[in-house]
Parts: sequence; structure tokens; C-alpha cells
Amino acid sequence: MSGASLDPFKQLGLSPSLWMDLGSLKARYLQLAASCHPDHETCPDEDQLAGNQTSELASELHQAYGILSRVSSRIKSFLIEYCQADCSPLKIVPEDLGDRFMEVGALLGECDRVLANKPAEDAPELTRVVFMKQGLEKRQHCQALRTAIEEDLLGMEVQLKSYQRRLDADSHEPSCFGPDEVAHLVQLYHRWNFLERWKEQLSQRILEFMI
Repeated sequence: MSGASLDPFKQLGLSPSLWMDLGSLKARYLQLAASCHPDHETCPDEDQLAGNQTSELASELHQAYGILSRVSSRIKSFLIEYCQADCSPLKIVPEDLGDRFMEVGALLGECDRVLANKPAEDAPELTRVVFMKQGLEKRQHCQALRTAIEEDLLGMEVQLKSYQRRLDADSHEPSCFGPDEVAHLVQLYHRWNFLERWKEQLSQRILEFMI
């Protein structure tokens, strides 16, 4: 498999894009990947395709779909493939996300301390009741903070869609973006990547308090 040289947009026969309709993307992937499946006279679903990779092309298609279906990795691929931008991981959190970083870190730490003392099923009822009360409180805090992060992402989504309209108007030619715009897209990528990861971590804690 070509690995690092894989261009997910070209692999799926798509124009370079920053914002995509996920339904259309999935349909395109299934259409192409079905032809690589042993039983290609029928159209298997996504789970079947993922579990039955039978060729290098099928594996590359699945990898490309995974990259483009996630906003942060799609932006990164676009910037690297078409703008020759440096998207190396940041060693520090962007300054304007500092408060959010501290807020998420503190809440995750509190959740982990509560979860570390999760009682067994045969623990005294009072112990389990106390944990459930603490768990409900932390879960609600996680849900509220996750909602705030989703609002942050919505604000950046507006910016991404604005850039996408530029691409659409210029026949999907990334050269329509100047150096300052590319630099801003790199910053947007890093911010999205951090927020996306924090949202996933909060979602995981919410799930852990529910099971």
C-alpha cells in the first residue's frame, strides 16, 4: 500500500475540498469499494467492506474514506497535498484555546478521580448512591462543556464553509488561497484538532458514567 503518498481526494475521485457532505462521501466510498469486494454483484454495507478488505486498492479506499470523513484529518490532508503547508503537531495549545484547555483538563481530572472509586455491584447501597450522585453531577458538567465545544466548532465550521465557497467558485483550485489564508487554515486545523479531541474525551467520560 502506498501509505504516506496516498491522496484521499484522488483515491476517491473527488475534488480537493475543505467541507464535504458526509452522506455523499459515504455513498462514493461504498460505490468504489463495492467493486473491490469478492461479492461485487451486490453492494455490501460499510461494516462488511471494512471487515473484508481483499486488495490493496480496497484498503487504500477505506483509508481515504477514514481520512476524509473526519474534519481535522481532511483539512490536514488538503493543506499538505495541495498547499504544501506544515501541519506538524503543536507543542503547546493555541493561546486563544488556553482557557478551554484548562477547563477541560480540570473536569477530566475530576471525572477520573470519581471513576477511580466506582463501587462494585455488591458494594453497600449508600456507597453506590453517593457514586451515582457524583457521577450524575460530573456527567452533566461534561455534557455542558461538550455543548460549549460543539458551539466553538460551529463557529469554525462557518469559516470552513466560507473557504469552501471560494474553492467552488475557483473550480476547486487550492491556488486561489494566498499565503495568509493558508496560514489561517493551518491555525484553524490545529484548533479544530484540539477541540475535536477534547469533545471525544468528554464523550468517553459521559459514557463511562452511564455504564
